[in-house]
This record gives sequence, C-alpha cells and structure tokens, in this order.
Amino acid sequence: MVQTAAELTSRRLRVVRFEFGYMAARRTDGTRRPPPPMAKLVDDFVAAAGAAPCDGPLFVGGKSMGGRVACRVATALGARGVALLGFPFHPVGRPDRPRLEEFELRGDLPVWIGQGERDPMGDRAFVDALHWKRSRVEVHWIAGGGHSWEGPAGRAAELAEARTVAWDALARFCGA
Repeated sequence: MVQTAAELTSRRLRVVRFEFGYMAARRTDGTRRPPPPMAKLVDDFVAAAGAAPCDGPLFVGGKSMGGRVACRVATALGARGVALLGFPFHPVGRPDRPRLEEFELRGDLPVWIGQGERDPMGDRAFVDALHWKRSRVEVHWIAGGGHSWEGPAGRAAELAEARTVAWDALARFCGA
C-alpha cells in the first residue's frame, strides 16, 4: 500500500492512507487477531475519510478487507468510484463461500479491481467463473501476481512491469 500510494502520488493523484486499528495492533504486538465486526470497520473508515480534506473528486478504496469496507461506504461518502487492490473474493481455502455482497452495496459506482492472477482469495479462473453483477466493474489482472501483487522471485522484473501497468490503469480510472 505504501508503494501504491507513492505511485499514485507520482501520477498527480492525492492519496490519503489510514490503517485499521486491528492491523496496526498486528504490527505492534505481533499477534494476529481477526478483524473487528464490519460495523466497527465501517465507522473507522468513515471517520478517517471525514478527517481527510478533499478538494476534488473522491475515490475510495483499499486492499483486501479495506476494499470490502470501501465498497460499503462509497456511496455514503459521495465517492465517484471504488478502487480495490487484491479483493478477497472468498476466504482462503473456501471458494464455496464467495464474497459478492460488497458489489451490490456500492450502488452503481464504477469499480476498478487490481487482482493477482494467482490470488488465493480469488484467482483468475475463480473470478472469471463467477456469476455476479459486473456492470461498471473493471478487473485488471496482475500477471503472475498473488494477493499483494507479489510473485515468484524469478519473475521480479515481469511483476514490476505488471504493477506499473496496473498503477497507470488505476490512475486513469481516477481521472489522472
């Protein structure tokens, strides 16, 4: 996320980042706790968005759980679109439990998804086979990428290029 924010900033977009409390706790005390209830995450996202000055069109987004929350708050915040980085289309190891409700909650807002082709929470084969409302949803595939757009060390240059192409596409989606 740090690199994505820097890349979007270099493309003349203003980016405001925040970290959910449960994720910050993972870094500080080393324990891996589950996220709090969705209502708490929604409140935290709305509070962070309200604290950030916005003098232009607002796009909301996030990685994984943050993307799920962004879909839920986008229309209430008056966003023009939603950017999802590594969306968790299903829990790890549970493709029988697809997560599509967030796409219904974003209303008719356009959505851009940057998804690794090897993402264990929604690889290309899984997402392509879904029966879901894809109107105004653009999926940008990161060739060889995983959930965090990472991949095998031997493909570092190829993945770096794929990420650059994705950041360019995301910047265009946001109007840069």
